[in-house]
Amino acid sequence: MKTGFNDLDKIIKSNKKQVILITSTDEIENIFALNLVKNMAIDKNIKTALFTNIDLENVEEEFKIYTKDILTSICSTIDINKIIDSRYLKTILTKEELEVAKTKGKAEVLFDEDKGQKLYITKEILNNEEEKRVKESYKKINNAPLYINTVAGININEFKEKCKKIKAEKDIELIVISTEIIKDTKVNVFRELKELAKELDVLILVTTPTIENNNIPLKQELKELVEIMNIADISIYLKLGNEEEKGIVHCIIDTKKNRNIVDKVYLKEYYKFMNMKRIY
Repeated sequence: MKTGFNDLDKIIKSNKKQVILITSTDEIENIFALNLVKNMAIDKNIKTALFTNIDLENVEEEFKIYTKDILTSICSTIDINKIIDSRYLKTILTKEELEVAKTKGKAEVLFDEDKGQKLYITKEILNNEEEKRVKESYKKINNAPLYINTVAGININEFKEKCKKIKAEKDIELIVISTEIIKDTKVNVFRELKELAKELDVLILVTTPTIENNNIPLKQELKELVEIMNIADISIYLKLGNEEEKGIVHCIIDTKKNRNIVDKVYLKEYYKFMNMKRIY
């Protein structure tokens, strides 16, 4: 199975029945995973079950839509904020939403003749060309064999049962999950996922922040990280470059046999990772 990044594929040789750890101290591990989902599920039609870890205080359907917004930004290379504003703000606004829109200079007033009242709406966010690209991207995402799941706070056994059900119904080949979703220790999660990958004959991408809780002593955190790296077949550690390397992310890849470094360009406003050579 290919990740969509040729330089990574030359190193990691990802296959089914593997578990790949993606971690970072810069909170970009989940975005990198979504880039892989775009490359694999949307571009290559690999059947994928995605369990996202985006912190939203919305209902589950909004959770799924927001995940698609991010994937749309990656696909179309359009500023994620414009996509979100376009969907959330081009509607009738509440008083609270109106104040937000006013501060952005995007509010205008229409008169609803049927109801005899003023309606506060927003101005167009996307231009015609951008709107076309967004629609094309959403169409690609909706047509892809991508199954977005919105569970959180379940235990590892419940998660395994959900995966088995999706495997039986959709014959998935790839599972993407964050340790933040499952109520268990990271070490136990990785052990169980290692067995699950073999049982279901799937590739599993697992994201986790390197520093999860500042109250955990550093030695304990590092010990846990070493343990899960030993369990995973492949580990990818993402590190943002220094001030002179703006927009560069160093991907440190540990395949147990070797350690390699591959550099990517991270376009933050698009949530998009690109190969270095593409910007020159």
